Amino acid sequence: MLAFDTGTTAMSQAAAQFILVNQSSESCRLEGYPTLQFLDVHHQALRAQVLPSIGGYFYITQAPQMVVLPASGHAYFVIEWGMTGTCATPIAFLQVTPPENQAPLLLAFRFCPDNDWIELSPLNREKVLLVFD
Repeated sequence: MLAFDTGTTAMSQAAAQFILVNQSSESCRLEGYPTLQFLDVHHQALRAQVLPSIGGYFYITQAPQMVVLPASGHAYFVIEWGMTGTCATPIAFLQVTPPENQAPLLLAFRFCPDNDWIELSPLNREKVLLVFD
């Protein structure tokens, strides 16, 4: 299962943290970065440059590591983007494929990245997004 966890914005940057939940009765191993596909409101693919990164304005994490998820276990990842108002086409859906997996997960999530670039954290066992109050 894929779900939105939390988000934050500051200084023309925005970030969202997502959670992947292992819904099987077996443990699974994940390592690295999920594969992202961005879709418009008509489910048509949008081009965006995804930059794998271990640190951004809102997060710092370690290099990709093996994450073992027991049944009902969860892992987190963050996407971060600039937002100064130059977005041409808003993203309406996020399609995520966990590493070494064939089945993508779809989530309605509307955002509008500047210059069509998005930073992506590796999967983590713990939350990594820094939320400023």
